[in-house]
Amino acid sequence: MSVVNKLFGGKSKSPQELVKNLKEHLSVLTDSAASESKYKKAQEDVSKNLTAMKQLLYGTESAEPQTEVVAQLAQELYQSNLLVLLINNL
Repeated sequence: MSVVNKLFGGKSKSPQELVKNLKEHLSVLTDSAASESKYKKAQEDVSKNLTAMKQLLYGTESAEPQTEVVAQLAQELYQSNLLVLLINNL
């Protein structure tokens, strides 16, 4: 079982789902009205999503990255303006 599958309960997420989820969780981190428990959960989810993205980009010990999936992830990141959001929140 791959790391992506372990992180997401046996089902890997598509690049579109990863970008959408990451953007949602980042918005919680920037929301000053978020409760502490919601903030901590969002931190964990951001970490999981970034790890899953890294696995898509670099592959794993047992699997090479798939060119199509890497291209889809890049396209979703650009279209959603998520790179700018990530940079602003470093």
